[in-house]
Amino acid sequence: MTVVGDNEVGRGEAADTVTFVTGEEEPSAPPNDVSVESKGPTTIRVTWRAPPAEHWNGAIKGFYIGYRKARE
Repeated sequence: MTVVGDNEVGRGEAADTVTFVTGEEEPSAPPNDVSVESKGPTTIRVTWRAPPAEHWNGAIKGFYIGYRKARE
């Protein structure tokens, strides 16, 4: 990509070429078929299928699974 300034003063000289790579975006759709199964008093198993490929926005490298204590 070459960048050149152009304004009321005139056209500037071309800047040095800069090459860059952007990071991948998170998927634009949630996982499918999310399921939670109790495995004991302190353990659960969470399973899911990836969203449709057209919503990946790059390679899916993993998912974050968080939890919080329920309000009593």
